[in-house]
Amino acid sequence: MAAYDEDMDEAVDPLDGSFLDVSVEQTVSAESLECDICGNRYKTKVSLKRHLKKHSSDNTFECTRCTQYFNSKDALEQHEKAKHIKSHLCVKCGKSFMSKSNLKSHTQLVHKEEKDAKQLMKCPFKDCKKVFQQKEKYQDHMNTHTGIKPYTCAECEREFSNRYTKTRHEKSCLGITEHVCDVCNKDFADQSSVKRHKDTQHSGKRFACLCGKNFAYSNSLLRHQK
Repeated sequence: MAAYDEDMDEAVDPLDGSFLDVSVEQTVSAESLECDICGNRYKTKVSLKRHLKKHSSDNTFECTRCTQYFNSKDALEQHEKAKHIKSHLCVKCGKSFMSKSNLKSHTQLVHKEEKDAKQLMKCPFKDCKKVFQQKEKYQDHMNTHTGIKPYTCAECEREFSNRYTKTRHEKSCLGITEHVCDVCNKDFADQSSVKRHKDTQHSGKRFACLCGKNFAYSNSLLRHQK
């Protein structure tokens, strides 16, 4: 009598091991070959028996994408989220990834973002296109628009909108002159003042407008052209 191979939906001849066709008589009605656990239907008892093995240990919840089984709906949902649902979205290009680490690798390789990259902060005031990486400098700049002057000179109590201007002023009040012009030996409170002095006094006005006016700084020329 022919036997069933549990890995094939065919009968096996016990004498020579060859496969035999499974006749209609050897199969059971499709209505009766239904899995009592999940409702799936099979053509042969062998197929049903092989399927029932998957339900062992009460693993009754099947993943339809990879045919893994789980003992609870929550376990199945966690599996699907972790393995099949791309829930980590790249805000730069819209691509989604299975894990946060995959998204991080993508942004660093494709978008060339540094781990400690800081978000640029743009001035919201109309016609001001300045951007900042440091929150302190951004806030000081905003003070120049709003008129807030939170910094006070310790010597004369004069108020300033940003800490850099206040520090420079305090040095001037105290007579601290550490920066000297190498052209005329005039000293200044800071290096930026030296640069400004040299640009205006020793380098000439290098930025020319079509109207004939000349300016020492490019931003002065831009303001004039507006």
